Amino acid sequence: MSLHVEHVHKSYSPGKKVLNDLSLSLVSGETYALVGPNGAGKSTTIKCIIGAVSPQEGQLLYNNKSLDHLKESKGLSYLPESLILPRSSTMKEYLSAVALLKGIPEIQARELMQELAKKLDMDKVLNKRIGTFSKGMRKKVGVIQAFLGKAELIILDEPTSDLDPVARRAVLSLVADAKAGGTSVLMTSHILTDLERVCDRAGLLYGGRLVSEIVLAEYRRDSRVASARLENLERGATLTLALGNDCEIAEGSYRFADLDYATRDLEDWYHDCLEHEGALP
Repeated sequence: MSLHVEHVHKSYSPGKKVLNDLSLSLVSGETYALVGPNGAGKSTTIKCIIGAVSPQEGQLLYNNKSLDHLKESKGLSYLPESLILPRSSTMKEYLSAVALLKGIPEIQARELMQELAKKLDMDKVLNKRIGTFSKGMRKKVGVIQAFLGKAELIILDEPTSDLDPVARRAVLSLVADAKAGGTSVLMTSHILTDLERVCDRAGLLYGGRLVSEIVLAEYRRDSRVASARLENLERGATLTLALGNDCEIAEGSYRFADLDYATRDLEDWYHDCLEHEGALP
């Protein structure tokens, strides 16, 4: 599976570009975090990929063909940030309808539904009406429909919002399992720690532009900083040294105090990108 967004421009009104020469790509089994502040263009990017809106310029390719091929093959599964669910239907009725639309055989659909519901602690409410569910429970129903069946590409818009820590962990486990099975996942979230746990790459949108992109494993490796703290026995002062850097130490007796390793994370990178763009107060 390959998805290519190439030089896409999108405006909803004259003179106001929501996406500005946006290019990004995904390959099979890759999990990509699309991040950025509110209004950066994340939702519009997703709408372009799922075919809800059309860009004025640029192209979107799935396996080097038009995105129509992705929709026709039922290879796309999508969780919007706010999913409107039929309140009068039971969870089982709704998921059965989704499975039917996805072309999943009835017996297989029942097994998948039960398995996913159990992972999200929803198996005991399959026969209850969705209108009786809390906000977090409705989000879980949305997550289950997104992972129902075998998709080549799953797009998740804020999949862990409104969820408690246990449910968030369960959702991230589903993402990891999908990735291990060769499915590509595109995720957006303001909970950067969640993205960091499961994503391979991250791209930051600002003003409709992809201003930075990183491979998370490489970023963590290259941003590790080790430092040693020495105490001057005569003066009682301390000296902190970044390992690997040249330095001069005044004469005297020193005692090694401790060694610290600091690794910059996705939030640090996010902050640095926005600071570079002049987007921070």
